[in-house]
Amino acid sequence: MAFNGRLIWESASPALPDWGCGSDPLPGPEAQFPPLDLPADPMEPLRAVYLSGLQELGALVATLPRERVAEAAWKQMCRLTVETGLAKYREVRAALDVLERGEAVRMGQDSALGLRLRAVIAQATAHRDSYRRWAAENMVVTVCGSPHHAVDKIATTRSHLSIDWRAELLADLGNPPIPPVPDDQFWARLRNPDIDSSWYAARYAQDQD
Repeated sequence: MAFNGRLIWESASPALPDWGCGSDPLPGPEAQFPPLDLPADPMEPLRAVYLSGLQELGALVATLPRERVAEAAWKQMCRLTVETGLAKYREVRAALDVLERGEAVRMGQDSALGLRLRAVIAQATAHRDSYRRWAAENMVVTVCGSPHHAVDKIATTRSHLSIDWRAELLADLGNPPIPPVPDDQFWARLRNPDIDSSWYAARYAQDQD
Protein backbone atom coordinates (compact mmCIF):
# COMPACT_ATOMS: atom_id res chain seq x y z
CA MET A 1 0.00 0.00 0.00
CA ALA A 2 1.05 3.64 -0.46
CA PHE A 3 1.32 6.05 2.47
CA ASN A 4 2.76 9.55 2.40
CA GLY A 5 4.34 8.91 -0.98
CA ARG A 6 6.00 5.66 0.09
CA LEU A 7 5.16 2.12 -0.94
CA ILE A 8 4.88 -0.01 2.18
CA TRP A 9 4.42 -3.75 2.22
CA GLU A 10 1.87 -4.67 4.88
CA SER A 11 0.24 -7.88 6.01
CA ALA A 12 -2.57 -8.49 8.44
CA SER A 13 -3.62 -11.62 10.27
CA PRO A 14 -7.07 -13.09 9.65
CA ALA A 15 -9.68 -12.70 12.35
CA LEU A 16 -9.50 -15.34 15.05
CA PRO A 17 -12.54 -17.48 15.95
CA ASP A 18 -14.76 -15.63 18.38
CA TRP A 19 -15.14 -16.86 21.93
CA GLY A 20 -16.74 -15.72 25.17
CA CYS A 21 -20.05 -14.00 25.74
CA GLY A 22 -20.66 -10.39 26.61
CA SER A 23 -23.24 -11.46 29.17
CA ASP A 24 -20.80 -13.64 31.11
CA PRO A 25 -21.17 -12.85 34.82
CA LEU A 26 -18.63 -10.42 36.18
CA PRO A 27 -16.03 -12.27 38.29
CA GLY A 28 -15.91 -11.51 41.99
CA PRO A 29 -12.90 -9.91 43.70
CA GLU A 30 -11.89 -13.33 45.01
CA ALA A 31 -11.21 -14.57 41.47
CA GLN A 32 -7.66 -15.81 41.02
CA PHE A 33 -6.63 -13.75 38.01
CA PRO A 34 -3.24 -12.11 37.50
CA PRO A 35 -3.28 -8.41 38.44
CA LEU A 36 -3.41 -5.68 35.83
CA ASP A 37 -0.20 -3.85 35.03
CA LEU A 38 -1.41 -0.43 36.15
CA PRO A 39 0.94 2.50 35.40
CA ALA A 40 2.77 3.67 38.53
CA ASP A 41 2.63 7.28 37.32
CA PRO A 42 0.03 8.12 34.65
CA MET A 43 1.80 11.43 33.99
CA GLU A 44 5.23 9.87 33.36
CA PRO A 45 6.51 11.07 29.96
CA LEU A 46 6.72 8.49 27.19
CA ARG A 47 10.24 7.80 25.99
CA ALA A 48 10.68 9.12 22.46
CA VAL A 49 12.16 5.87 21.22
CA TYR A 50 8.69 4.32 21.24
CA LEU A 51 7.15 6.98 19.03
CA SER A 52 10.17 6.89 16.73
CA GLY A 53 8.99 3.43 15.67
CA LEU A 54 5.88 5.03 14.16
CA GLN A 55 8.13 7.15 11.92
CA GLU A 56 6.35 10.24 10.56
CA LEU A 57 3.18 9.38 12.47
CA GLY A 58 5.27 9.28 15.63
CA ALA A 59 6.56 12.78 14.88
CA LEU A 60 2.99 13.91 14.34
CA VAL A 61 1.78 12.44 17.62
CA ALA A 62 4.72 14.06 19.42
CA THR A 63 3.86 17.55 18.16
CA LEU A 64 0.06 17.63 18.24
CA PRO A 65 -1.82 19.06 21.25
CA ARG A 66 -2.36 16.55 24.05
CA GLU A 67 -6.15 16.89 23.67
CA ARG A 68 -5.95 15.83 20.02
CA VAL A 69 -3.79 12.84 20.91
CA ALA A 70 -6.24 11.82 23.67
CA GLU A 71 -9.15 11.95 21.21
CA ALA A 72 -7.18 9.82 18.75
CA ALA A 73 -6.35 7.31 21.49
CA TRP A 74 -10.05 6.95 22.26
CA LYS A 75 -10.94 6.48 18.58
CA GLN A 76 -8.14 3.98 18.10
CA MET A 77 -9.26 2.04 21.17
CA CYS A 78 -12.83 1.95 19.85
CA ARG A 79 -11.54 0.46 16.60
CA LEU A 80 -9.44 -2.11 18.43
CA THR A 81 -12.24 -3.28 20.71
CA VAL A 82 -14.42 -4.01 17.66
CA GLU A 83 -11.61 -5.76 15.78
CA THR A 84 -10.75 -8.06 18.68
CA GLY A 85 -14.18 -8.74 20.19
CA LEU A 86 -13.43 -6.75 23.34
CA ALA A 87 -16.37 -4.45 22.57
CA LYS A 88 -18.84 -7.20 23.51
CA TYR A 89 -18.28 -6.53 27.23
CA ARG A 90 -20.52 -3.86 28.72
CA GLU A 91 -17.82 -2.71 31.16
CA VAL A 92 -15.54 -1.90 28.22
CA ARG A 93 -18.28 -0.06 26.32
CA ALA A 94 -19.22 1.91 29.42
CA ALA A 95 -15.60 2.96 29.98
CA LEU A 96 -15.28 4.13 26.37
CA ASP A 97 -18.48 6.17 26.79
CA VAL A 98 -17.00 7.85 29.87
CA LEU A 99 -13.75 8.59 28.03
CA GLU A 100 -15.70 10.10 25.14
CA ARG A 101 -17.21 12.60 27.58
CA GLY A 102 -13.71 13.53 28.74
CA GLU A 103 -14.27 12.12 32.22
CA ALA A 104 -12.03 9.88 34.33
CA VAL A 105 -12.75 6.15 34.40
CA ARG A 106 -12.57 4.36 37.74
CA MET A 107 -9.95 1.66 37.35
CA GLY A 108 -8.67 -0.66 40.04
CA GLN A 109 -7.83 -4.32 40.32
CA ASP A 110 -11.28 -5.04 41.81
CA SER A 111 -13.33 -2.41 39.97
CA ALA A 112 -15.91 -3.69 37.48
CA LEU A 113 -13.70 -2.78 34.52
CA GLY A 114 -10.60 -4.12 36.25
CA LEU A 115 -12.19 -7.47 37.00
CA ARG A 116 -13.52 -7.79 33.47
CA LEU A 117 -10.16 -7.02 31.90
CA ARG A 118 -8.34 -9.39 34.25
CA ALA A 119 -10.78 -12.15 33.30
CA VAL A 120 -10.45 -11.40 29.58
CA ILE A 121 -6.65 -11.45 29.76
CA ALA A 122 -6.71 -14.83 31.53
CA GLN A 123 -9.28 -16.26 29.10
CA ALA A 124 -7.49 -14.87 26.05
CA THR A 125 -4.27 -16.47 27.22
CA ALA A 126 -6.07 -19.81 27.52
CA HIS A 127 -7.55 -19.38 24.02
CA ARG A 128 -4.17 -18.30 22.64
CA ASP A 129 -5.79 -15.09 21.44
CA SER A 130 -2.95 -12.61 21.64
CA TYR A 131 -4.98 -9.89 19.93
CA ARG A 132 -7.77 -9.75 22.52
CA ARG A 133 -5.22 -10.00 25.32
CA TRP A 134 -3.24 -7.11 23.84
CA ALA A 135 -6.47 -5.13 23.40
CA ALA A 136 -7.34 -5.60 27.07
CA GLU A 137 -3.83 -4.53 28.07
CA ASN A 138 -4.08 -1.53 25.73
CA MET A 139 -7.39 -0.62 27.40
CA VAL A 140 -5.55 -0.37 30.72
CA VAL A 141 -3.05 2.07 29.21
CA THR A 142 -5.82 4.08 27.52
CA VAL A 143 -7.67 4.48 30.81
CA CYS A 144 -4.72 4.91 33.17
CA GLY A 145 -1.73 6.02 31.11
CA SER A 146 -0.78 8.94 28.93
CA PRO A 147 -2.58 9.37 25.58
CA HIS A 148 0.78 9.25 23.79
CA HIS A 149 1.55 5.87 25.37
CA ALA A 150 -1.93 4.62 24.45
CA VAL A 151 -1.60 5.66 20.81
CA ASP A 152 1.78 3.92 20.55
CA LYS A 153 0.53 0.68 22.13
CA ILE A 154 -2.69 0.54 20.15
CA ALA A 155 -0.97 1.32 16.84
CA THR A 156 1.48 -1.51 17.47
CA THR A 157 -1.38 -3.93 18.10
CA ARG A 158 -3.47 -2.71 15.17
CA SER A 159 -0.52 -3.07 12.80
CA HIS A 160 -1.08 -6.84 13.10
CA LEU A 161 -4.80 -6.55 12.33
CA SER A 162 -5.27 -3.95 9.59
CA ILE A 163 -3.17 -3.02 6.57
CA ASP A 164 -4.83 0.41 6.74
CA TRP A 165 -3.75 1.15 10.32
CA ARG A 166 -1.56 4.09 9.29
CA ALA A 167 -4.31 5.82 7.32
CA GLU A 168 -6.81 5.12 10.11
CA LEU A 169 -4.48 6.56 12.76
CA LEU A 170 -3.96 9.64 10.61
CA ALA A 171 -7.74 10.03 10.26
CA ASP A 172 -8.19 9.67 14.02
CA LEU A 173 -5.59 12.42 14.50
CA GLY A 174 -7.71 14.71 12.31
CA ASN A 175 -5.84 14.28 9.00
CA PRO A 176 -3.26 17.04 9.63
CA PRO A 177 -0.32 17.49 7.24
CA ILE A 178 2.16 14.65 7.59
CA PRO A 179 5.72 15.68 8.57
CA PRO A 180 8.82 14.04 7.08
CA VAL A 181 10.18 10.88 8.65
CA PRO A 182 11.96 12.24 11.76
CA ASP A 183 15.67 11.84 12.33
CA ASP A 184 17.60 11.87 15.61
CA GLN A 185 17.94 15.65 15.41
CA PHE A 186 14.16 16.05 15.37
CA TRP A 187 13.82 14.04 18.58
CA ALA A 188 16.78 15.79 20.19
CA ARG A 189 15.19 19.19 19.63
CA LEU A 190 11.66 18.13 20.59
CA ARG A 191 10.25 20.11 23.49
CA ASN A 192 7.15 18.32 24.75
CA PRO A 193 6.68 17.63 28.48
CA ASP A 194 4.73 14.47 27.59
CA ILE A 195 7.70 13.02 25.67
CA ASP A 196 11.08 12.13 27.19
CA SER A 197 13.62 12.82 24.45
CA SER A 198 16.61 13.18 26.80
CA TRP A 199 18.46 10.22 25.28
CA TYR A 200 18.35 11.80 21.83
CA ALA A 201 19.28 15.21 23.25
CA ALA A 202 22.33 13.79 25.03
CA ARG A 203 23.42 11.87 21.96
CA TYR A 204 23.02 14.92 19.73
CA ALA A 205 24.99 17.05 22.18
CA GLN A 206 27.85 14.54 22.10
CA ASP A 207 27.88 14.62 18.30
CA GLN A 208 28.23 18.41 18.40
CA ASP A 209 31.32 18.32 20.67
